[in-house]
Amino acid sequence: MALTHFQKKFIKNNVRKLPLIKIADHLKISEDDILTYLKGQWREDKYKKFIKSLNDSAQSSDSDGNNSYSNGWLSKNLNWIMFPLLILLVLIVYINSLNNVFLSDDFGILQNRNLGTLKDIISQPFTSVRPFFYLIAFKLGGFNPAFYRSINILLHIGSVYLLYIILRKITKKQVAIFASTIFTVHPIFTEAVTWVSGGGYAQYSFFFLLSLYTYIGSNQKVKHYILSVVFFILSMLSSITAVSLSAVYFVYELSFGNLRKNWVKVVPFFLISMIFAFVALKGLGPRLETQRTIYYQEVQKIQNPLTQVPTAISSYLELIFWPDKLTLYHSELIFTMYEFGLRVIITVLLLGIIAYSFFKNKFIFFWLSLFVISLLLTLMPFGVSWVVAERYVYLGAVGIIVSFSYMLYFFYKKSEVGKQIISLLVVFIVIALGARTIYRNIDWANEDNLWIATGKTSPSSPNNHNNLGDVYFRRKDYKRAILEFQTAVRLKPNYGDAYHNMANTYYQIGNQDEALKNYQTALKFNPAIWQSYQNIAIIYFGQGNYLKAAEYQTKSIQFAPPNSSLYANLGVIYLKLNNKNKAKEAFQKALTLEPDNQKLKEMISSL
Repeated sequence: MALTHFQKKFIKNNVRKLPLIKIADHLKISEDDILTYLKGQWREDKYKKFIKSLNDSAQSSDSDGNNSYSNGWLSKNLNWIMFPLLILLVLIVYINSLNNVFLSDDFGILQNRNLGTLKDIISQPFTSVRPFFYLIAFKLGGFNPAFYRSINILLHIGSVYLLYIILRKITKKQVAIFASTIFTVHPIFTEAVTWVSGGGYAQYSFFFLLSLYTYIGSNQKVKHYILSVVFFILSMLSSITAVSLSAVYFVYELSFGNLRKNWVKVVPFFLISMIFAFVALKGLGPRLETQRTIYYQEVQKIQNPLTQVPTAISSYLELIFWPDKLTLYHSELIFTMYEFGLRVIITVLLLGIIAYSFFKNKFIFFWLSLFVISLLLTLMPFGVSWVVAERYVYLGAVGIIVSFSYMLYFFYKKSEVGKQIISLLVVFIVIALGARTIYRNIDWANEDNLWIATGKTSPSSPNNHNNLGDVYFRRKDYKRAILEFQTAVRLKPNYGDAYHNMANTYYQIGNQDEALKNYQTALKFNPAIWQSYQNIAIIYFGQGNYLKAAEYQTKSIQFAPPNSSLYANLGVIYLKLNNKNKAKEAFQKALTLEPDNQKLKEMISSL
């Protein structure tokens, strides 16, 4: 049988790494075809030495008796054995997160009036997969966060197993086992699994790995290629972050395939990415405006990539190899010249290893390239994303973990002692990382836990000081709450939300003058905080200044989503002004939003 260029290249790259039967199975050819090819390529002495090593290996296996049968059965059924084991590992480390509450951006789910409807999916055509999963969660459990979080956990299980079977196709089973088990339990993934809003990153990664898995088998079956394209589109529909991943198929052909022959297969992925990139660029302006008005970020036209990239790359590597300072807000990114110089060296060293491995080890080249490629969109210097966020590196960390596992296997195969030491080391790593993940899930249990934990790792984050102020406000520790809000506005002087929260605290302790001043400052920096207008109206109403109260209540209605209570309160103010016509009009608008409100009906009929 005549071999293709791809088959010949695969044999050359893997004949010393994989069993002959596995190469034959992957390429859909016989072992005799492989031996015939090698005999024609190698010197006679080299070929005879290779055949002898095969025979010695076979005799060694036969001499094991029943153990040989056991090992053969185990090897044949390992994929099916690993699946429940990986599921069990995921459940062990994430089961304590199921009852965690909605946190931070999750409240947007609760405020979404279209949640659980087809309208929610149709209204987001280029990110429609996430609302589709939310629809399922809503139908099954309403607003129970466990159902939304379960989606993330299931996606993580899928990604873990996909990584395992991908590695089983292209490398030794030990590498697949090491990498998949570490991937299963590593705490850097908690932000994308435990946090409901972070699940989009686990979701796009799952569909990408599914696409990559089917792409690997696309040389044998066209339908695998079609499925690969479909899954890639689903990855893109999960998160625009996936737009850079089309480059991974290019790198795969460079590493394991035949780019000269298969470039046509790669082109559709780039074309799909270009379409989604165009859509993303159209939304860049609104995204920047949101960053400025809602998150109070100083939006620059261009960030300096010479500082941004080394900071991000080195921080991710640090978190992967020593996941100690996990936090939602990575604010501690100001370094001394020495520290920053070290981070530059680490980044340059990584890029150098990638370049070197292109010539020396294509396996390492592919997986380290995946790490960088998956982060490309978040490393763009447009100021639309955080410099460092753990959820961003969900897929990228896989590349580092696989490369690390490959290095472990290098020592594992050296000797029997090496096998024992590396096996024990992997068990220790999995236990330690799993324990850290379980502990990190406790941080994500509720707002108090999360913001107090974040305060320890991100002391210069204005966002977290604002959140800590909320924690102390709920605990009725108003003095400490005010101190936290003051720290937040000192760190970010234009932080409208922190001024609003500080005003709430002053109002709670009866200091209406300070409350009024801080509400007005909040509106100066963010005129869209409708609650500030409403609370100013309440203060003026209490002071008997009904004209001012009506003015601010009307403004709160302009900026707030449809809210019957706001109209009802405006009606009460107009009654105080003896303007029954406007009062009736306000009550009627409130009734249209809440048709079953009996009290509103009574108010209208009394006018």
